[in-house]
Amino acid sequence: MATAAHPISAATTTTAPITKQPKLDPVIAAAAKEVYESLNAIPIATLLAHKRSRQPNNIALPLISVHQDTPLRDVLKLMADKQLLAVPVYIESTDLKQKKFIGIVSIYDVLAWTVFQKLFDDLEALNTAAETGTSFKKFRDLDTEADVYFSTPVSNLVGYTAESSMSWTLHSTEPISSLLQMITTPPYHRMLIIDVDEAVRNVTFDDEDVPTGGDGCVVMVTQTDLLHFLHTYRDTISPTSISLLLKSSIEKVEHFAQKNVRNLTSLENDPNQILTPKSKASTDVTTTRIITVPSTYTALAAFRIMYLHRVSAVAVVSPKTGQMVANLSASDLRGLTADMESLESLLLPVFEYLESRSKSRGVDQIKADQLRCVSREMVFEDAVKIVLESRIHRVWVEDEEEKPVGVLTMGDLLAFFVPLGVNAEKESDY
Repeated sequence: MATAAHPISAATTTTAPITKQPKLDPVIAAAAKEVYESLNAIPIATLLAHKRSRQPNNIALPLISVHQDTPLRDVLKLMADKQLLAVPVYIESTDLKQKKFIGIVSIYDVLAWTVFQKLFDDLEALNTAAETGTSFKKFRDLDTEADVYFSTPVSNLVGYTAESSMSWTLHSTEPISSLLQMITTPPYHRMLIIDVDEAVRNVTFDDEDVPTGGDGCVVMVTQTDLLHFLHTYRDTISPTSISLLLKSSIEKVEHFAQKNVRNLTSLENDPNQILTPKSKASTDVTTTRIITVPSTYTALAAFRIMYLHRVSAVAVVSPKTGQMVANLSASDLRGLTADMESLESLLLPVFEYLESRSKSRGVDQIKADQLRCVSREMVFEDAVKIVLESRIHRVWVEDEEEKPVGVLTMGDLLAFFVPLGVNAEKESDY
């Protein structure tokens, strides 16, 4: 059986200082402002058209959503089968005869719900008992506990993290700048868009003038969709400014992200945020707090570390050299099932667990150990191409010794197009 989980207190936090830098380059700030203002003149409908164009036959895929009573086992399978990181949750609106969305449950909600369930404590205890040769009387309870866990209605997970409790909607007639502003403000990574044109074409009214069919006009737009759009039309949308930004060094992107982070009022709600000021007295010197776990840790221990440190991914490193060997993210929980083999895989060393979960990845997606890293000497466009072509959501920044010293999430990359101090302040539409 696998190695027992290491104590959570043994988690490694690698604090890599970033040398003192001058104030933000005014040329970059001006370029970001120009791009943002250009997007203010382009409706979200244009982005939706681009999203459709990336689908076969230019036909938009229907929104995949789940009823609030859907059990967690079905949600995990759906996420694995469709390669989803989040699903909108709805209730039936009897008065309007259509779906009413109550939130968006992401894989991070699943992580938060999962890691300290009694089921997994008992699974660890059973593993320890088996290794020591002692009996463990709760073995018969595991099946019952697993059934309770996997039967959890997805509605129980709504509100488990900040993002699922405060989801927003926008209309396709609103400018892309509004979407960019909101989708780069913690803790949001995706948004529901009401396609107004599609709604006009599809909504019908019954004899009592009650509208139906409107729920089919809702589209979920992700950070990936927005970055695809910006990169595709880089020669059309403020080309000079976008070109300047794309040629900026990774070091400048990191610096911009740190400056932007300190201007966000809802920073504490972001599960991906791992950049912190070095001291209250200094606003120019920052550190990048990288959460790493040795490859010998169990996957369960690594997931718990991920949750406790409020990040959606950790760098898996060699315990001997400190070099990165893999990336473990909350998405690696997709496809978990109630059978004992699947559950016991969480007690495997994290590297072995990732190999066992390879079936839950798409055929055209890279494996967790096929790392995509950048150095601070590379340019912004290198990072953009890597995340889009490899279909990943972050790139790790490594030094000359291949040790992790930083990370750029999809949100960090998009935030490079947002002027400093611009963050969303809007009430939930749910």
